[in-house]
Amino acid sequence: MAQTADIWRKRLLNRQKQTKAAESRLSAACEVIYNLNQVIKQLFLRQKALPEQFLKTGAISRAQYEKSLGDLTLKMGYGD
Repeated sequence: MAQTADIWRKRLLNRQKQTKAAESRLSAACEVIYNLNQVIKQLFLRQKALPEQFLKTGAISRAQYEKSLGDLTLKMGYGD
């Protein structure tokens, strides 16, 4: 009976170690995804600045700006 309890105790400890390792990997993956999303957001903001500058200087019309911004928004995944 004691041997059976020891076997189950070892299995439980092993399962707990596996769970902690999986949680650690999941946490690391979430951090990577968060960082990638921040990079994508910064890229979007930089790319958005160019048409804004063109609009301010009169190089493009409001309609061209809205079209460009709409296309960029969709391509970057921020649109509907």
